[in-house]
Amino acid sequence: MAAHSSVYATSGRWNNAGIALAIIAGLTMIGVAHWPMPAPQGRGDLGPLWAIGVWIVGLMNIVAAFLVDRHRLLAKVMLTTGALWLAGLALVSAEILRTPTLSWLAAALDLLPAAIALIAAVLIGPIVISEEEEAIRTETLSMPDHRGELRNLDRAA
Repeated sequence: MAAHSSVYATSGRWNNAGIALAIIAGLTMIGVAHWPMPAPQGRGDLGPLWAIGVWIVGLMNIVAAFLVDRHRLLAKVMLTTGALWLAGLALVSAEILRTPTLSWLAAALDLLPAAIALIAAVLIGPIVISEEEEAIRTETLSMPDHRGELRNLDRAA
């Protein structure tokens, strides 16, 4: 645990919640892009381009959850820029297209995952594991093999 204690000493249990929220936001964005109504239809002729953009941002959120252990700042930037892009696009398209109620409903379906992604950007950090789990991992990695020799497994792999 000594090699990783400095990483975990400054992070809290909310990091794990941030990772979960990043994945939820990404899946929600992808789900909204495929929702048959009203999100794509609320965009008018720009619906297909909007859907491609939302797919990209949704995948960025999911990738950010997996990058956070090694590239924390990059993960936060990916979540924040994607969420701000989605929120800005939602508000602009609702105002420009001005279809009655449909565009504002579509905008609300964009703003929800954008808000989740912004919360995830604030909370996200390296995965935090308990001391008990760390002790079990250490014991498992230093167990003797079938010949009685101590295995030297690389923990970083």
